[in-house]
Amino acid sequence: MNRFVLRIVLGVCLILASAFAAWGWLRPYDWHPDPAARGKIEGVQVVRDHSHFWLTVRITILPGQQHDLQKPVRLLLGDGRTLQPGDTTLGGENATGITDIWFKFWLNENEISTPLSLQMNDGTLIIKKTQALPVLRADGEKYFTTSSW
Repeated sequence: MNRFVLRIVLGVCLILASAFAAWGWLRPYDWHPDPAARGKIEGVQVVRDHSHFWLTVRITILPGQQHDLQKPVRLLLGDGRTLQPGDTTLGGENATGITDIWFKFWLNENEISTPLSLQMNDGTLIIKKTQALPVLRADGEKYFTTSSW
């Protein structure tokens, strides 16, 4: 009888752990991205570079939408200032057009410690909601899959 109970307990624990892992893997970066932005954030990589940070934002263009290359893209800081990307990488194929975009920004500690948003096309996407320095791994980088960091 004890083995039967142990198997049930282990089975329930396995199911709960699998459900938690699936939720963490499949949840969106932001539950309600602005449709006017024509894209959604898939994730954000932060890499410490001495006293500054490289912030790389990965955007996936929504199905049936196109990114307007003529409109400026700006990072909106918590104090109202805006920054232009230091680098932009476009991804996709000739048949599908641009499907992925990576915007890279160079920020100091004060700038990355504020809430951050990305102004793109005619909308705004939330990158970071908190007012704190990001907690990075020992190697000085981390990939965030949610805006609460």
